[in-house]
Order: sequence, then structure tokens, then C-alpha cells
Amino acid sequence: MTFVGHLSQPELAEEMRKADVFFFPSVLEGHPQVLGQAAACGLPAVALEKYRPDYVVNGETGYLVKSDIELSQKLGALLSDEDLRLRMSAAAARHALQFDWDKVARDWESVFVEAAGKRRKRH
Repeated sequence: MTFVGHLSQPELAEEMRKADVFFFPSVLEGHPQVLGQAAACGLPAVALEKYRPDYVVNGETGYLVKSDIELSQKLGALLSDEDLRLRMSAAAARHALQFDWDKVARDWESVFVEAAGKRRKRH
């Protein structure tokens, strides 16, 4: 089990790629981007559902839970079932592809260009 302190982004990504599961019991985050990073590294996550993160699809790419007891149960399930872990890992990596920020930026750019074109036509 790896516990990560202060690392650069490349070092963090390397540590994540070495892991099997991303356990995120934090209750102090706003919108935890680290769950997206974990998914991109193919890590099934266990996190609290209160965040409603887009990065975790409950039961498919990891688990979103309501309590500390569920955190422990779902972490145990992932650690003890390699097939489940591998299925969720593959699903997490596939799911993370939709959060490709270069693609998101291109999509937004096309929306802005189209809107600007319509505005020019009106004037």
C-alpha cells in the first residue's frame, strides 16, 4: 500500500499507476479532481457520495458510499476480489476518456465560434 505525500504531477501519476484501488475517505473537498486523475490511471475508487463526482459511476467504476462502514465494506470488496477490481479498473479508464480536457476545450471553442457567428449575422 502506497501513501502519497507531496509529489509532482508526474510522480503522483506514477504512484497511482502502481496502485490497485483509490481510497478517498475525505470529507473536506469541494469537487475532488483527484478522482478524475485516479480514473484516468485506471483505479477503481471508493469515495463518499456527498461529492456526487462525475468521475465515479457507482457500482461500475468504483463505489460512492454514505458512511464510514460502507467505505470499509467497499474497500474490502475491491481488495479481496481481483476480478471485480480489474473490471472496475477497465471501466474507470474508459469512463475517464470523456474528461479529456483538450477535447472539452475544442468542444467549447466550437460552441463559442458558432455563437459568435450567429451574433454577427444578427447585426
